[in-house]
Amino acid sequence: MEETYCKLTEESRSEEKRLNVQHTELKKKLDTLERRYAFGEIEKELFTKYRSELKTELLEIERNLEKCAPALSNPKEFIKIGLEKSVTILQSWSKANVQARK
Repeated sequence: MEETYCKLTEESRSEEKRLNVQHTELKKKLDTLERRYAFGEIEKELFTKYRSELKTELLEIERNLEKCAPALSNPKEFIKIGLEKSVTILQSWSKANVQARK
């Protein structure tokens, strides 16, 4: 079960890593751009243009990061509980009243 869980979430984890790397790189570029503007190395027009582009890209990456599947804090425990419930489901069903079975 753990192996299956790992395989199912592998793509999401690698996508999250890739997005985090991109996010870090863009933050560095934005910081460099702001420093260059602060020291008068680039004009305001260039700063404004590229700052808005970088901010837009950062927002898009942050949205995509939010879409990544949240990681379970303890997948082994989650799998264990799921297996225990699946083993006892017949007993739970037979003990339940009509209202609970609906």
